[in-house]
Amino acid sequence: MDIDRFALFEITESAKRYQPMEKASRLLCCRSGLLRGILSLGLICCNVVGRTDGQDAKVLSVENIAQAARDGGSWKPAAKDLSLAVGDRFRTRQRSRATLKLTDLYTMRLKQFTTVQLTSALFEDDKSKLDLVRGAAFIFSRAKDGEIDISTPAANGAMRGTQLFVEVSEGGMSKFQVLEGRVLMKNASGELELKAGEAGEALPGQPPRKTASIISTNLLQWALYYPAILEPSELEISAPDQQVVAKSLKSYREGDLLEAIEYFPEEVELGVGGRLYQAGILLGIGQIDEARASLDLVNKNHPVRRALERMIAAVKFTEQEQWGEESLATMGEALAESYYLQSRSDLFGARVAARRAVRLAPDNGYAWARLAELEFSFARTGEAGAALSKALQLAPRNAQAHALKGFILSADNYIAEAAESFKEAVRLDGALGNGWLGLGLTKIKRGDLIGGRADIQTAATVEPTVAGFHSYLGKAFSMEGRPLEARKDLELAKTLDPNDPTPLLYSALELQKGNRPNEAIEELERSIELNDNRRVFRSQQLLDQDRAVRNANLAKIYQNAGMGDVAVREATLAVENDYTNSSAHLFLANSFDALRDRKRIELRYETPWFNELLLSNLLSPVGGGQLSQFVSQQEYSKLLEEDGIGGSFSSEWRSTEELRSNASVFGTHGNVSFGIDAYYRDDPGTRPNSQANLKELYAQLKWQPLPDDIFYFLGKWANQASGDNFETYDNRPLAPGLDFEENQEPGLLLGGWNHRWSPGSHTLLLLGRLSADQKLTDPSAQQLLFERDSRLLRPGLLQSDQFGFDQFSDPSLSDGATPAVDLAPDWQSLVFSDALLRGIQPYLGRGEVIGVSSAPFEFDTRRSFEIYTAELQQILQTDQNLLIAGGRFQFGSFETENTLSLVRPNFAGGFPTPATRQTTDADFRRVTAYGYDYWKATRNLTLIGGVSYDRIEHPDNFRNPPVNERQRKNDRVSGKVGFTYTPSRKLAVRGVYSEGMGGVTFDESVRLEPVQLAGFNQAYRTVLSESIAGSVENPLFRIMGLSVEGSLPSRTWWGAKVRVIEQDVDRTIGAFTGFDSTVFPISPAFFPDSTDQTLAYREVALGFSVNQLLGNDFALGAGYRMTRSDLRTVFPEMLGTGIASARRDDSAILHEVGLNAHWNSPTGYFAMLEANLYAQDLEDDPQGTAPGEFARSGDHAFHVNAMVGYRFNENRCEVSAGVLNITDADYRFSPLSPYGNIARERTIVLRCRISF
Repeated sequence: MDIDRFALFEITESAKRYQPMEKASRLLCCRSGLLRGILSLGLICCNVVGRTDGQDAKVLSVENIAQAARDGGSWKPAAKDLSLAVGDRFRTRQRSRATLKLTDLYTMRLKQFTTVQLTSALFEDDKSKLDLVRGAAFIFSRAKDGEIDISTPAANGAMRGTQLFVEVSEGGMSKFQVLEGRVLMKNASGELELKAGEAGEALPGQPPRKTASIISTNLLQWALYYPAILEPSELEISAPDQQVVAKSLKSYREGDLLEAIEYFPEEVELGVGGRLYQAGILLGIGQIDEARASLDLVNKNHPVRRALERMIAAVKFTEQEQWGEESLATMGEALAESYYLQSRSDLFGARVAARRAVRLAPDNGYAWARLAELEFSFARTGEAGAALSKALQLAPRNAQAHALKGFILSADNYIAEAAESFKEAVRLDGALGNGWLGLGLTKIKRGDLIGGRADIQTAATVEPTVAGFHSYLGKAFSMEGRPLEARKDLELAKTLDPNDPTPLLYSALELQKGNRPNEAIEELERSIELNDNRRVFRSQQLLDQDRAVRNANLAKIYQNAGMGDVAVREATLAVENDYTNSSAHLFLANSFDALRDRKRIELRYETPWFNELLLSNLLSPVGGGQLSQFVSQQEYSKLLEEDGIGGSFSSEWRSTEELRSNASVFGTHGNVSFGIDAYYRDDPGTRPNSQANLKELYAQLKWQPLPDDIFYFLGKWANQASGDNFETYDNRPLAPGLDFEENQEPGLLLGGWNHRWSPGSHTLLLLGRLSADQKLTDPSAQQLLFERDSRLLRPGLLQSDQFGFDQFSDPSLSDGATPAVDLAPDWQSLVFSDALLRGIQPYLGRGEVIGVSSAPFEFDTRRSFEIYTAELQQILQTDQNLLIAGGRFQFGSFETENTLSLVRPNFAGGFPTPATRQTTDADFRRVTAYGYDYWKATRNLTLIGGVSYDRIEHPDNFRNPPVNERQRKNDRVSGKVGFTYTPSRKLAVRGVYSEGMGGVTFDESVRLEPVQLAGFNQAYRTVLSESIAGSVENPLFRIMGLSVEGSLPSRTWWGAKVRVIEQDVDRTIGAFTGFDSTVFPISPAFFPDSTDQTLAYREVALGFSVNQLLGNDFALGAGYRMTRSDLRTVFPEMLGTGIASARRDDSAILHEVGLNAHWNSPTGYFAMLEANLYAQDLEDDPQGTAPGEFARSGDHAFHVNAMVGYRFNENRCEVSAGVLNITDADYRFSPLSPYGNIARERTIVLRCRISF
């Protein structure tokens, strides 16, 4: 999903009622404004990168004054990027801070008046020491246990991969407080182990002892940041004071808060305005005590003091009375109120206050930067960019504004330009976590994973209590192949902010990589429950998009745990929450792909599969995922997916000698991505002439020239060759000599365009060409023969002569140079003149049918089609509505060549040889218009309404020879209604009624119009089995459905569903019409003709399912489904003949009971056991039973399937082996029931999957 194209900006973390430590962590990240929104980008990458621990120590940032002393020499000024060698000392001065990087995994943040020394053993493999001489430091290490220890005057600290606060006060008192991990605190008098949340202290010569711990946000208050909210003109600084602070004020106006602090004079007595200014800039470096001391000297009703105290309340998450907009008389008050309202989850009010601040002080760069942040929070990137441009024009050295610019550029895929903005941000303010985060993300995007992870660790060091930085760092460690370190930071993020859904999402994905789906499900379920906590920085529409991301990922994990039904329901929820979520559409496409007939005979799921795949590829940005239909786990972040090339390969071999393989190569470079997918299947079949061979090649290309425009191309080439692959009741051949071949060279050439007008507003355009060439031969296919009353031919064509014999009424037929009908040289065939064939046309298909039979014919059919398609669709998603409207126009032609020859002897009747040779060319045209509205009537109820109009003109009969060139026209207005009611995450009720019209071939599948309503499919190629009816054209559908599903606290998921599908087909099939007359040397003489046939199919399916997680490794499932299928086949012309086959009613009821157990071990091993019982009851129409045959009986089969395997390389590789149908039970089921691909014999299966 293109999360990073939406308003990914937040100034505060969620504003719920948390514990004190958590409260402060919510707003103290005002400097981390972009962080939360950027967390929405999602990290689902799977790169393997070797680790190389850096051995350099250097200064990452300096705020105000820092000094370094080389080899015991004198102190000299220190600057950013200064290298530090063994023996060097480093210190910070008053109102100063600094950040040091000691090794690749070891960073530290120094408070004012802090001195450290790098010892000689620092970079050696044995015990290394860092001497903290005085002051305080926050230390963040992910190094191996004991790599670097801390030395203080009173005690040493042996670190075990931790976050630690250390302070050395006057007299050598040394204090340690462990925020995460463990530290062994020891000296000559004793030792003490401290765990997370514990604190200890020691005096020189005394043993360490435990002390009460301090809330981390208070402990690290000096590391916090308060945004600048002052407008100098409102301070009313006296003229003398203005001269004193002029240089500092100049820096402040230009956005350089650190330089403003550096230039502020010390120990100067100032007036009220000067004191307020001093308090404001002291807050900027976390010196809240000094700031409060200055504020206490000012009248508490002074508007600037009110503003600064309001800002402190926002950061401290202290609840106060709300200010009315009319009370915001100054820019400072308006800006402070903007931050405060956001801390109370009123994002809209925060933006209103920021806009007021801009009106009150239009020349203040901080106000414009704040407005840009909030516009970005609403995904209004255009407005955000305009405000940001104004902010940087007024305050060109505002580091936070440069960081925001970097994220906007990153979202627009301008990675190089974004990197420069982030570099400028950290150059201006090395303590800006967002700057380091952005710099790290752009490095990862450009292939420097280790450097990028190091910069994200720096972000977590300079702002250690911001949970979001640790979430990102955890994912970066995961990408680097460090699962233990990843787990530490994700757990820390959850501890720092237990109500933030983001680390739970990332933790779930990490657990899934470790083959721990049960635990991943729990984490992600919790993440979804907490999703709305993000309303502090996300609009409701964007919260729905976030929820959709979680739903889509949860669906994938459900699937891996064997909970297929639950997975599809979750993906459907994702689409409903955010229709533009490409990840959800992709998961649904993969779900339908798994249900497709591997032989490509049954076409029930072709349309929903390809529609969802098209939507996924059109909606996702370049870099938003691998452009491959075989890679189901897609990225929804561009920033944490490296440019480059990847691939996948999977293969399945069965002991029946069936082989299925697919391979993909995909890649992204800048604003271009590509994918090439190949699929191969070879199956010798389980009976004579049931072999099948299929080769498919897909090529895809995506180009994003502008941030809001994506161009997409897809080409498909395919070759299919098969014999008699039809499903039959007892697996006997239906057409023993059938030979089918189809070539698509190419079959699809599609071009798409996606223009994003605003979040949730997209215009999609799809243009394309569809084509295929088919060849079908059969040496003995039964053809329908009608004998009609020859009185129909009198007197127009025939008349009696004086002797009572028939003769042609038209003299040109009887007296012409060429006989109208003659006996062929073989004495078995007739020869018809062209004049006779023209003359008899008006009488074909008419007259009373007096006899019906069939005869075997050898036929050879070649048909081809070419269709052009164009579809325009508009998607508009708001907080209350999802509107989808569009139109589709398709046109083309179908060409058919066929030859039918009677198989002789053993037949009495006159046919030419061949019986018919035809070449036809018929047009195709379709116009479709549609509109859908998903209305959120309440928070829990969505009502769906829609309507579509279809007008189609297509060949009357191009498939079933003898064919014709007639056109058939049909139009229909189809209504659609549905609802989704979700009173809680634990319960959902859905219902739907939909009508629709199908197409002629796979033109129906090339569409953008939604195929899903309220979790039910509403579009199909056909649901009636092609093994019974063959391919059909222009079916009419009615779909009704109702489902109830939910979950229980016991980690139980349940669902019940009833669905009714009705499909009606009115078509023409080829036949021969015979007339008995003495004018024919062999009588009756048969001519190519056709007859009408109607098919009325109704399917009612009722299903129940329950899934249960047991512990961390096991998942159980049980399900029952009953499907009743009824088919009425009618030949209207035959109804009055008394022939049994004129009207046939067939019915089948299939019962399916399934039990399954899945085991997934963190070691990578997994196993699956299934037990399935199938039982079918048949109700054959006795009237339709052929003479001498009996009605078919029902059958049942009990199948057990087992599979074991191993996943490794972070779930990117898998090998497995299993046995299908262990009981070796064959079955006799009518294909009228949709029973899927069931093994007919005991079958060994070997599978492998590799991705990189």
